Amino acid sequence: MDSSSTPSPAGVTVSFAPDEPATLLRLEQVVHASVYLGAMAYGLHLTTFFNAMKAILSDAEKRHWKWIPFVGSTFLLGTINIAALIRFNQLAWIDDRNFPGGPVGFLLGQQNTPANIISIATAIIMIALGDSFLIVRCHALWRNIYISAGLFALLIAAIVISVLHFIQVVGVKTLSEDVLNLKFSIPFATLVTALNVLICLLLLWRIFDLRRRLPSDLNDIAKRQFKSLESVIIETAMPIGVLSFAFLMLYIANSPGSILVFPLLVQALGIMPSLIILRMMGGYAWSTRVLRTIGSSIVLRGQLGRTPGTNELSAISFNNAQFAHSLDLKNQTHP
Repeated sequence: MDSSSTPSPAGVTVSFAPDEPATLLRLEQVVHASVYLGAMAYGLHLTTFFNAMKAILSDAEKRHWKWIPFVGSTFLLGTINIAALIRFNQLAWIDDRNFPGGPVGFLLGQQNTPANIISIATAIIMIALGDSFLIVRCHALWRNIYISAGLFALLIAAIVISVLHFIQVVGVKTLSEDVLNLKFSIPFATLVTALNVLICLLLLWRIFDLRRRLPSDLNDIAKRQFKSLESVIIETAMPIGVLSFAFLMLYIANSPGSILVFPLLVQALGIMPSLIILRMMGGYAWSTRVLRTIGSSIVLRGQLGRTPGTNELSAISFNNAQFAHSLDLKNQTHP
């Protein structure tokens, strides 16, 4: 039997559900559940942060200590973000439960609460840091100034629109349940998510292009580190692209489901860069340096397929180059 109802002595079921429209009740449920999902994603973020910091600090020569500010900043932002979300939830359902209209009235009418302001602000900063890292990764693989400049221009536009949307959200007296009514809602959702999807597609394109040139007789270690599904998912930051696409589709459809996705996306923007940094420190992250180390037989191509005159790598040259590549990455100044 549903916990919100109980049988009366006469056998008539009495419901204790709130007397409000189903759409508002669903909105309350989704907002409440989104914090739990964000907390679970934060647990994964905590794990990756611990592993990344352990690997960085274990470097006796301190060559990887340059990553401490970035990894530490994204983790700190993720921590503050989820703490602010939990606090906002606590205000709506516990501390201010008698707010006119109930929890949903608080959620829609108190967007300028400090906890909510902090959660939105940290999310915007996380977007800026995470996407900046991934754009630098794109540049490390593509070495195309036009692609990098275009991505950074989109990032700046996305940040500006995000700030404008943030100001509009916290500035309204009562937020409508239809978020699309806000002037900057569609530009915000479109720019932020489209940028993430574009970055992931560019990384995916380049990684698959490079993987196609590897010889089929690589040793097991090389196959696992460079050709495994895990390596592709991490190096292309695929979870960020998938979550961004899902958020955009749900947001445009005006579905409350977008609220469930956004906390996951914020934490993913800290998780995936940390995983990529771990691969870099292990010497298995793709870059133009590994291509130069292996030899001139590798040619960077701008599209899938073999460029005329390009020779495939020999298994011997590739396997012998792995150790040199690992040492070379220790002196790398960018991802």
